[in-house]
Amino acid sequence: MSTADAETSPAGLERTCWQGMEIGHPADWEPGFLSGPDVPGRCVFVDRRFQRLEVHWRDLPRRPDLKQMYTRLAKSRRKKGVSALTDVGRWEGFVCREEAGSVVYAGCYFPDPRRLVEAVLIWPGRRDRKVERAVLGAIRPQGPSKALRWQALGLSASLPRDFRLTEAKSLVGRVTWDFRRPGRRGVGLSMERIVMGRAWLKAPLSDWVRGQLPQGFRPVRELAAEAGPHRGVELRSRRSNVLRWVLGLAVSRVDVAWSCPQQDRVYRVGLWQRTSGDVDWPEPLEVRCCRTVRIGPGVG
Repeated sequence: MSTADAETSPAGLERTCWQGMEIGHPADWEPGFLSGPDVPGRCVFVDRRFQRLEVHWRDLPRRPDLKQMYTRLAKSRRKKGVSALTDVGRWEGFVCREEAGSVVYAGCYFPDPRRLVEAVLIWPGRRDRKVERAVLGAIRPQGPSKALRWQALGLSASLPRDFRLTEAKSLVGRVTWDFRRPGRRGVGLSMERIVMGRAWLKAPLSDWVRGQLPQGFRPVRELAAEAGPHRGVELRSRRSNVLRWVLGLAVSRVDVAWSCPQQDRVYRVGLWQRTSGDVDWPEPLEVRCCRTVRIGPGVG
């Protein structure tokens, strides 16, 4: 198991960080759905047979009356097997006993950053109160800092808070996240993780990086890079012609990639901006393979 995969919440659970939320969950509850851009925050976790946990959140300027809200919701179920949720700290909610198990509905309001978080836990068969308390205790908004943590599906990174997710793709063995920093000269950022690097990476890493460049980009400069203990490559490229240059539409790009033998994975981070000069890595920017790799000049 990789360092990134093994990083846990304080309760000893696996940790998923997504769109400003930190969610602790058992290792065999894996993300089955992660909300994309411009949609309400929502994550769903499944095991091999069932959906086990759903967490959704939204920002509210005022604290709602959660006790009243969940009392009304419990009454609307019109079932005899409904009881109040107890011994879970500041969470409010109720439990529905079903023929095949139990369903727990819970909500908590976090005054900083004024966010309502609701969770649904599904217990096929026996309800595990200890795990239930640990999971609810490990769901929280990420604290204030310059960087926001993103961790899911074997990819773990920290990047400046002003970058917004624009697309998340998960193919077999390959996870790719795209971000954008808004502004007149907005910056684009992408990162990806590919498993089983030794099986498919037959050509030199630098050749592979060149092959990943979007259409129209031409390599300008290639340098060796040190990605923690691993040797990698940094490739600078540009999409430009005379007309683009005159109109100020030239785009510069930098990609850094490395292979992590301990994990047998390949990582790549790309950054691009409309400019005729070089683009600079934002700070802070880190990606975790078998250890933390700081992305910056010369990498680190």
